[in-house]
Amino acid sequence: MYLVVGAGAFIAGWAVKAIVDPPQIEYLVPEQYREYAEKIISEWRQKGYPEPLIEKAVKWARDWSTNLANALVPEPSMAGEFAEMIYPKALQFAGKWLEAMAGTPSK
Repeated sequence: MYLVVGAGAFIAGWAVKAIVDPPQIEYLVPEQYREYAEKIISEWRQKGYPEPLIEKAVKWARDWSTNLANALVPEPSMAGEFAEMIYPKALQFAGKWLEAMAGTPSK
């Protein structure tokens, strides 16, 4: 599990990781949703979306779920759990973002 103490540590951990090591899709996905995310990401790859945009879509899903959780849940320890809970929906929205940004994918 990548969340230790709520969403604050979640974001701080990502900032350190991004500085030390470039983001990798596996790191951007909550552990319990890895299988689901891998399925969605492989669908995006099969459609021919560029890898940099796929990585940005996965990052967008993480950021969206984290920011929404921080805005709606006043208790930091619960915000992290909420961010994880809404991550699958965030991936759906990220897919729409990816389609809008990439247009029709080329195979």
